[in-house]
Amino acid sequence: MRIEIPYILRQQTEGIERIEVPGKTVRECLTALKKKYPGIESHLFDESGNLFKHFNLFIDSRNINNLDLEVKDENVLIMLFAIDGG
Repeated sequence: MRIEIPYILRQQTEGIERIEVPGKTVRECLTALKKKYPGIESHLFDESGNLFKHFNLFIDSRNINNLDLEVKDENVLIMLFAIDGG
């Protein structure tokens, strides 16, 4: 699966914006991303290993909440920061 890295996190991925990772679920793909770029983990996950709530995840433009969702190699995961305020 390909993961689109948001601009704000590209410092953790050596400036790379699109990364191919193995995995059968979103969780497995994010785990592969953490292994490849260990510095990104503290920006994505809290101390319990849960994805921070300020991220919205999309698979092929479909908003998802389930990290155990099965994915295919041709899928694209996009991570967007939720914007809040008023």
